Amino acid sequence: MTSGIPCAVAGLGFFVDVVAGGAVAGIGSGDDLGTVAARLGENYVDDRDGNALRRDYGLVEFYWDWSTAADRWTLTGFQVEVYRLAYGRDVPARLGERYQFASRVSFERLRMGVEGLGLSFEEITTDADLPDYRRFWCAETGISVVVLAMASPDEPHEPGDVWSIQPEWRGIINLEGDENDRRSTTDGLAHLLHLELAMWPTWLQRLQACAVDANWWLHLYQLIDVRIRSQSDRRAEWAARRLWLMRQAVSRGVFGAAETAVQVAAFVGSMVREVGWVIGLPTADDVVSECLAALPTDPDIIRLLGHDRDLRSLTIDELRASRQAKNLINAAAWYLEAVEDLALAERLRGWLAIKHQLV
Repeated sequence: MTSGIPCAVAGLGFFVDVVAGGAVAGIGSGDDLGTVAARLGENYVDDRDGNALRRDYGLVEFYWDWSTAADRWTLTGFQVEVYRLAYGRDVPARLGERYQFASRVSFERLRMGVEGLGLSFEEITTDADLPDYRRFWCAETGISVVVLAMASPDEPHEPGDVWSIQPEWRGIINLEGDENDRRSTTDGLAHLLHLELAMWPTWLQRLQACAVDANWWLHLYQLIDVRIRSQSDRRAEWAARRLWLMRQAVSRGVFGAAETAVQVAAFVGSMVREVGWVIGLPTADDVVSECLAALPTDPDIIRLLGHDRDLRSLTIDELRASRQAKNLINAAAWYLEAVEDLALAERLRGWLAIKHQLV
């Protein structure tokens, strides 16, 4: 292993992110070897033993098992070997570009940083643990932290230093409450639901640096939908958070305006069908306006199919624009009878009249 970024300046950002996010740089239990290399670089050592693989980045190790059924390596865990910093072990260069590391990490400082995000630790030390260590658990993200309780004078550590950080993915319950299923709380999705809405922008900004993708956002939408169904007394609050997140996904470049307009229309429609118009939901006029504003072109410009519907007459870009327009019109159509703005309703009817000529 070649030299990485030296550990020089104190900073807890990385370790707070691991505990509060339940992951290293957004890497979760479903990620493959290539994803980890893409996030952390090629500066690692692989140690394979039969159907088990350990990838050592110095500060962080990842573990995989070979899945014969899936014909691929399955990520089963990771461990942040914090104690190695005191012995000069390398830090992956891509982490060193973003974080600054000291040679030791105080658990009390880590606790303060994590609690500042609304999380908490509980001690879970048992008789089975080594006597020189204590173990703490962050239930919201499924992360355990091992802390040094005793140290000899010749060691570069002190009692209270963080020794290691690792997830307990097997103990996390899935969306339907099946304790036999296993999933990772990738990037702290479960914890995000416990934060006050005012803290979400800061939290999302931290996660955005981990290149969270569309699946991350869709999974978070699903987590909130579960709360909407199960917590009727907080339904309006959860709906507001769901809508806020959909807007954020557009501003952060995850989804386009047209795709989000369809998502908003589907979400509001499902809420209205199940529980009626909850306080804070967009009105029918709002939903239709958003859908029409996201149309890729105007009715007199868009290429329409003739009676023979010859798709070969359209270019790929025209096909995509036509399909996008049809999706938006279909999403808005459900709200037509509830629209109060007569001009807006007439615009929608105009699109509905030509919908049959769209792809």
